[in-house]
Amino acid sequence: MPEPAPDFAKPLELLEACHAKIRQHCQLLVDLCTYLETHSPDEDAHATCKKLYRYFSVSVPHHHKDEEQGLFPLLLASPQLSQDITALISKLKLEHFELDKLWLKFEPVVKNTDLVTLAIMTNQARMLQQSYDQHIEQENALLLPAAEQLLKTEQLHRLGQQMKTRRQ
Repeated sequence: MPEPAPDFAKPLELLEACHAKIRQHCQLLVDLCTYLETHSPDEDAHATCKKLYRYFSVSVPHHHKDEEQGLFPLLLASPQLSQDITALISKLKLEHFELDKLWLKFEPVVKNTDLVTLAIMTNQARMLQQSYDQHIEQENALLLPAAEQLLKTEQLHRLGQQMKTRRQ
C-alpha cells in the first residue's frame, strides 16, 4: 500500500513533495515540446498544455511563497543558523526570481495553447528543467535538513498553517 501524501501537518515533507512535482512538470514540459517537434498538435497536447499552465501559474507561485514568506524567515530568525545557510537563502531567493523569468517565456505560449511555438522551445524547456533541478537539489540537500534541525514543532505547525491558508 503506498504511503499517504504529506499534508500541511508535515510542511517540510510537503515542500519536498512539491519539489518532486515541479520536477515532474518540468519533464512534462520537455516531453511536450519534444513531442510537438515531430507530431501535429492533438487533444492530449492541448490537455497537457492546460495542465502545465495551471501548475506553473498557480502551484509553483504558492510554493515559492511558502519558502520566501514562510520557511526562509523562520530560518533567518534562528540564532543557530549558519552563515552558509544564510547565504544559501539569499541565493535561493534570487533563483526564484530567475526561475520565474524563465517560466515567463513559456506562460503566454502555454496559456494560449500555442503548440506550434511550443514545438520550437525544447531547448528552453530543458534549460528551465536544469535550472529547477539544480535549485531543488540545493533545497533538498541543504535547506530542508537545516530546517529539520533548527525549527521547533510550533514553528513547523505555523508554517503548515500558512501554507494551507495560502491555498484556500
